[in-house]
Amino acid sequence: MVTSKTNALSSPISIHFFFFSLTLFLFSPPVITLSPTVRRDETSLWDPLLQKTIDSVGLGLEAIWNTNWFEPGTQPVQDPQTQPDTRYETIPGIDPDVLPEPGQTPVAKEECSQALPVGAPDDTCRKQTGILRMVFASDCANPAQNRAIEDVLAESIDPGTEISSIIDDDCGIVFWTGQLTDDGAQVLRDTYGVLAVEDDFPLEPPEEDSSYTFDGSSVYDGAARRKRSNTRHDKRESGPAPSKKKKERDLSYNKRDTALVVQDPATTPLDLAFVSTAPEISPADGSHYVYHQAAGEDINVYVVDTGAQTENSEFTSGVIKRWLYAYDCPPAEIDDYPGGHGTCSASKVAGVNFGVAKKASLIIVRLKMNASSMLSGYVKVLNDLRRRKKAGERIQGYNIVTTSVNAVIGPGSEWKTTLTTMTSLISAIINLYGVVFVCAAGNRGPEDLGKNVVPASLSQKLPIITVGSVDPATGVRRPSSPGGPLITIYAPGLVKCASPTTPGGRVKDGTSYAAPMVAGLAAYYFSLPDLGDMMRNNPTSAIPGVMKGYIIDKAYVRQGGTDKAIWNGLGGNWT
Repeated sequence: MVTSKTNALSSPISIHFFFFSLTLFLFSPPVITLSPTVRRDETSLWDPLLQKTIDSVGLGLEAIWNTNWFEPGTQPVQDPQTQPDTRYETIPGIDPDVLPEPGQTPVAKEECSQALPVGAPDDTCRKQTGILRMVFASDCANPAQNRAIEDVLAESIDPGTEISSIIDDDCGIVFWTGQLTDDGAQVLRDTYGVLAVEDDFPLEPPEEDSSYTFDGSSVYDGAARRKRSNTRHDKRESGPAPSKKKKERDLSYNKRDTALVVQDPATTPLDLAFVSTAPEISPADGSHYVYHQAAGEDINVYVVDTGAQTENSEFTSGVIKRWLYAYDCPPAEIDDYPGGHGTCSASKVAGVNFGVAKKASLIIVRLKMNASSMLSGYVKVLNDLRRRKKAGERIQGYNIVTTSVNAVIGPGSEWKTTLTTMTSLISAIINLYGVVFVCAAGNRGPEDLGKNVVPASLSQKLPIITVGSVDPATGVRRPSSPGGPLITIYAPGLVKCASPTTPGGRVKDGTSYAAPMVAGLAAYYFSLPDLGDMMRNNPTSAIPGVMKGYIIDKAYVRQGGTDKAIWNGLGGNWT
C-alpha cells in the first residue's frame, strides 16, 4: 500500500495558521532560544575518537551502557539513604563514620578534596564545600563550546579551588576536574555541551594477600633450590643415565646455543625461574632463569602505576626512558605509595635480577589512586604514542602497557561515562597503535572476576590480557586471585621484587605483580628474532590479539597446578 503525503499548506486552516505564526514572528520581541541540554543517552561520547575506536571493534555506546556490569546476584541491595557506603573505608585518611552533623562548621577544603561515600547522610562536603568531580565534554573538538563550559565551571566551583583540563592532543578537552557541590554539579549538567558530571572516586586499593608468611629460607633461596636440584640429579644418575637426546628435549634448549643467557641461581627468585620451567620439571625445582639474549631490547613498556624509585639497584642506567604524570601528580620521579607498589611492578618487567625482560625500556606513568588520575594517565599514554609516531619512532608491535590498578564501577550506571571514556581510551591505545595492554585482575578472589572491575573485565570486549596469580612453588592459584572466564592467563603472584625500603628486595603477593611479569614476557616475545617480526606483520589492530593468543598457546598447567600459567618456551633447570 502506498501512503500519500499531504502538503501542510493545502488546507484553509493551515494557511490561516501559517500567516498567524508569521505575524507573531515579525512583530514579537526577539527571543533567544538555547539549544536543549545534551543528555548522555542522546549523543555519542568524545567524537570522533570514540567512533573510530569503539566502532572499529564492533562495540557501540549502547552495548557498553546497557551491559550489566555486575555478576548475577551481586547487584548492591543497600539503601544509600539509610546505610553508609563502605567502599572507601580502606582508603587512608577517609573515615565514613566521622561526618559533620547538620549545623556544624563545614569540613576543610583539603579534606573534601577526596571523594566521600556517595549517599552518606548529612554529607557536608557534597552540600557545602563540594567534592572533586569530573565534567565530561560531549564534543572534544568544539573549542568554542568547551570555552563556554569552562566559564560556567569557573563560576560553579568552590571558591579558592582550581579547574584542571584533561586534553587529548588530537582532539581537545576530554574532561575537566573541579570541586563542586551538588547544586554546582547540577548547573553543569544543565549546561549545553556537557555530557555528564560524575563524582571522582578512589580506585580499588591494590592490597596484598596476607595469608602468606615468608620465613626467609625456602622458596626464594636460590642456592638452596640449586642444592636440592643437584641432590635429585645425583640420585637419578645412580641409576640408568638418561640419553642426551632425552635430556635436551626435557630442557627445551641446547646448552651450546650462545644466544641464551642463564641467570645465576643465587640471584634468581623462584617466580622468575617459574617463567622458564619446562613441563617436565616441577615448579619447586626450577633453579635458573633461562632467556634469549634479546631480552626485550628495543621494546617500550608503559608502567601505569604509582611511580618508581629510580635510584634502586634493580634499574640500570637508561632503563627508565622517561616519566609521564597523570592528573594530580606533581612532576617528581618518586614512588610515594606505601610499600613501593610501582617500584615492585617496574622491577618485575625489567629489573636486573627480578625482571623478565631485562633489556626493555620503561616509561613510568605515575598516577594517584583515583578515577580522574587513572583516566588522565591513559590520555597521557595516548598522547605520547601519537607524538612518538609523528616523530618517526616504531610504534606498532614495539609497545606494551601494564597496569595493576582497577576501578569498581557501580552501582548500576552511576559512572557510565567514566566507564565509556576508559573503554574508548584503551580501545584507541590498542587498535590505533597496536599496543599490547596487560592488566592485573585484582585481589578479590577466589570468586570469579566480576564485570564491574575495570579495566580488568574489559577483556571480554577488547584484546586485553587480564592476569590472575599462582604460587610459583606449586602452580596453584593464590587464594586472593580471582578466576573465571574473564581471566586470560596466570603468572606468579608471590614474587620477590625491588623495594624502596628493603635492600636486596622483598617478597610481595598479589596479581599486581603477576601482570608486569606477563608484560615483560610480551616484551621478550616482541624482541625475539623472527617471532617479533612475524607478529608485527599483521594489521595494527590485530597485533595485540596475536600476542595474547601466543602467550595463551605457550602457557601450560604446572605439575600439581590448577591453571595455565606463563612459559617462555625454554627450560628452567640447568643440570
